[in-house]
Amino acid sequence: MDKLLIFAKSPIKGKVKTRLKKDTPLTDDDILKLYTAFLKDTIISASLSKAQKIYIAYYPEDSRDVMYDIVFQSSIFNLQSLIELFPQSGNDFDRRLTNALKKIHKDSRDNIVILGSDSPHIQPLTINKAFEFLSIPKSVIRNPKYRGAMVLGPSGEGGVYLIGVKGQGSRVKREFDFNGVFTTGNESDNLLKIAKNKKLPLLILEELTDVDVKSDLITLISNLSMMQYSSGNTKMHLPRYTINTIKNLGLTVERKGDGSIGSPGGGTREKYLSRNKP
Repeated sequence: MDKLLIFAKSPIKGKVKTRLKKDTPLTDDDILKLYTAFLKDTIISASLSKAQKIYIAYYPEDSRDVMYDIVFQSSIFNLQSLIELFPQSGNDFDRRLTNALKKIHKDSRDNIVILGSDSPHIQPLTINKAFEFLSIPKSVIRNPKYRGAMVLGPSGEGGVYLIGVKGQGSRVKREFDFNGVFTTGNESDNLLKIAKNKKLPLLILEELTDVDVKSDLITLISNLSMMQYSSGNTKMHLPRYTINTIKNLGLTVERKGDGSIGSPGGGTREKYLSRNKP
């Protein structure tokens, strides 16, 4: 069964994307609107993929009502039968992710794709690439006795926006323990080490921005502008909640100076976020 796990914080004011407030013109209310849009668009992309079941593991544990409102009382889709909510459990990110994976793995044939909520422009086709690789019959893989596989979607600076896993039968509950993957060192290196140690076939997807800081948001806004124009000629899913929220917040990308000596940017061409109040 193709299962998709969205591993995300519930949208609570002052508790999400806190680093965006440091060097952007965004307030806590603005950041909450933006993150909520990210989450909705992620859910929509997941629902448009070939996932047969979508799980949302939310944090903190007492925030079910907040997440429930986003999923079931917003206008995104009628997804009640497709989505299951449950709280994350564990003392740190690694343990919470491991526990969530163990919870949803029910069968040796399960293909599981894990997403965060920080790349709202992820395409359903990208998610499907992960499922398709995890579904490759063992006769196609060089080692016909091996049934496991891994997919990684890199997000820059050693991060990942997607993890896809398929284990060797029921042992997936032991095999994919993420202890130390996200809390120590470089997560992509740590995940690669798991793949190498277990001799897992590995697929690397295209790189996507994972929005955590100002530079990530600048990249996302620029990419969305290109996506909107390109969508007129190519088949592409647009994250409309995110696009509309950025527009409503009046966010644009500007540049300090032209790179010349004595320019306002001090000889640099630094980009920054500008907010034009509507």
